[in-house]
Amino acid sequence: MGQLRTAETNTKTQQRLSQPEHNGLAGPEHYNGDSRVFMASEVAMAYDSKIPNSQGVCLPNTSVTTSVAIPFNKTPDSLAVSGLYGCTSLVVVSKKGAYVNHMWECPHFAPRIPPPPSDAGENSSFERAVLDIIKYGSRSQYSPVGLCFAQTEQDLKAPINILSLFSKDSHPRVFLFAPWAIREPPRSDGTQSISGPLTMRYEGCNRQIEGAVKESFKSALPPFKVIPYEPRVLQPETVIPDPEERQREVGDSNFESHEGKVLVQYKPAADAKGKATLRVWFEARLEYEEEWSPAGEFQIAEPLPVDPQPVIRPNSRRSHDGVG
Repeated sequence: MGQLRTAETNTKTQQRLSQPEHNGLAGPEHYNGDSRVFMASEVAMAYDSKIPNSQGVCLPNTSVTTSVAIPFNKTPDSLAVSGLYGCTSLVVVSKKGAYVNHMWECPHFAPRIPPPPSDAGENSSFERAVLDIIKYGSRSQYSPVGLCFAQTEQDLKAPINILSLFSKDSHPRVFLFAPWAIREPPRSDGTQSISGPLTMRYEGCNRQIEGAVKESFKSALPPFKVIPYEPRVLQPETVIPDPEERQREVGDSNFESHEGKVLVQYKPAADAKGKATLRVWFEARLEYEEEWSPAGEFQIAEPLPVDPQPVIRPNSRRSHDGVG
């Protein structure tokens, strides 16, 4: 039997209790050692447009596959995705940058489930709606670049050369954050468990995504790891009567839980002798961490500004001790 899912597994988004050093990375240590609170809060900050050097993969009210790619430069960066309760996320990282996407479960992975009215006809092709966008991106703001970077128009909103970010010398690696199969519906009290052996919900789709990644890199497939997660479940009416509130709860639109979230963190080197750092978190678990010597000045942080020394001006008043 799997873990019971109750309201107590949620955490309230909190402020950091302390701040990281200049150009440093936040961690559970800044949240009293609680990795769940850390994850919920830092992902919420990534989606806050007022916070610099942080981005969240957008989740529009359509079924379009969305993604964000960033290069690793002079400033710390965070890249996150939230709201995964059956959807899938592809994460590609290297010593040069990161790519994170969001792929809707419905209608692409589960076409048997009726899509929202605005998505009529969207579920006709998994290849077009998911695999092609992974490889080539789309002509929209939602996924302007793909792993092949086939589109080279100068008017792209994010004209990042993905191939340079994930070149062989940058040691890329790939993670696929994908759901387990749900074996048992939630009980009337809102708890839910999984009995029997766990299996992936969309094993065939996962293999197709791995093939699209391999095709994008053209040579050898980088290290590829599937990270399974237990999806949040829609609570019954006996627990949350309002249907809109039930949907917000399962998607965690208020960032109250660590579940269904991915966070990539990057920190530049402090100086030429220092190390740049990459961390990849899935839910409340640090899955991958790497340090490396900066590839150039572009991966060395700007020094902390030095407060100017006060200017000491001679006393202009006349002395009363001598002749004056």
